[in-house]
Amino acid sequence: RPMSGHGLEHDSDRTGGRPRDPSVDDAIITTAREMLLEYGYEKLSIERVARQAGVAKTSIYRRWVSKPLLALAAIESMRAELPFPDTGSLASDLEAIAPILRQVVEQKELRQILATFFTILSEDDEVVERYWALFVQQRRDDFATMFERARERGEVRSDLDLDIIIDMVSGTVAIQMLRPLSHNPSYRIDRLIRTVLTITGASTQK
Repeated sequence: RPMSGHGLEHDSDRTGGRPRDPSVDDAIITTAREMLLEYGYEKLSIERVARQAGVAKTSIYRRWVSKPLLALAAIESMRAELPFPDTGSLASDLEAIAPILRQVVEQKELRQILATFFTILSEDDEVVERYWALFVQQRRDDFATMFERARERGEVRSDLDLDIIIDMVSGTVAIQMLRPLSHNPSYRIDRLIRTVLTITGASTQK
């Protein structure tokens, strides 16, 4: 299921005022995504998105304050949401997430847009800060909660560096999107899960 929140809203949308119309959000993001895929980042503009989506430019700027943030929100909308379930065991939690991770590393649209993603993030530290704070941090927090639950259950080692474990998961997923599909990158997700369970000590739990 594509992500619905998009994660990169203008701060004013979080501080009250008139509720946003979700149909406008969807029209903007859908249009921006289609333009990115068809024409590329250089030809994307707030003006063209507004015209094609049938909305005012101010409607876009109220949600995403710049072209880079709009583009990142459009890219994030291509991802499926991770479920982060609480099944009662770390192994089962990770197995529930695995199909979505496999989908992410094999999704052709995301692979097509990957160079654009890294280009945007390399150009502006402020954009990176906003992207991290408004999207990446929440995903990391969800992973941390999952591992913390496992630690509280006594499933994993108490001395785990959770930041590094989460980096390992995120980094492995990211690098698989650069691996040719002929190399079966989704298989690496299964290996990743087995490795995480081994490193954390959860694989020894009965």
